[in-house]
Amino acid sequence: MVKKIILLFLLLSIGKVKAQNKFSYFIYGMPLFTHLTNLNIDGDGVVGKLGVEAGIGTLYQLGNGQYWRFSIGYAERGARKRRLFDPNSDALNIENIDFHLRLRYITIPILYGFPSYGLNVQTGVSTNLLMEESQITSDNLPPQNLDFKGVDFMAHFNLEFEVTKQMFFNVNLFHSINTINRNDANVGWWFQRGSMHRGLGVGLTNYFSETPFQMEEKEEQKKEYNF
Repeated sequence: MVKKIILLFLLLSIGKVKAQNKFSYFIYGMPLFTHLTNLNIDGDGVVGKLGVEAGIGTLYQLGNGQYWRFSIGYAERGARKRRLFDPNSDALNIENIDFHLRLRYITIPILYGFPSYGLNVQTGVSTNLLMEESQITSDNLPPQNLDFKGVDFMAHFNLEFEVTKQMFFNVNLFHSINTINRNDANVGWWFQRGSMHRGLGVGLTNYFSETPFQMEEKEEQKKEYNF
């Protein structure tokens, strides 16, 4: 399934539409700070996890600075949880227990973008295909009873800031649309019945050519202020 999606993406990117000169290609990478809501593990101390996302993509320009952004990449998300034994209890082991959950995805975002006040604003959704999951505990405790779905859908809101004509600094916010674990509770609203990804990414996008949507926006702004 994943191979078919990658092949389709490549065909769309390098096929006959390339001759229309409406496509701009790019690579991107960023560290992620991620968190899982409603993670059902005994005890307190659920914290965020540092992950990473990187990939390749293309922009299809619609005119007037607007565009569609298609990409495919790798993303590692998850959570960490530290539990402390009470040193005043009778337990002999009072060391930290460090639970580390890693979820690795093929991510396929489709975003609509437009320039505004010198920034690129991008919003849309992504399909995320779970490739691998792993649970690590510092004291070799057995894995938690967690069962995750193979597909996660996410909402995205991104901002890009121009560094050079081809490189942009970006800030990406994301949140799951569906719950990601199979053993959801049967009470509460849909977003309360299981875990959902949410987080922040900060990184760089490098385009292989100058970005005409930025140039168009700047020219339009100049015309507006020339009386």
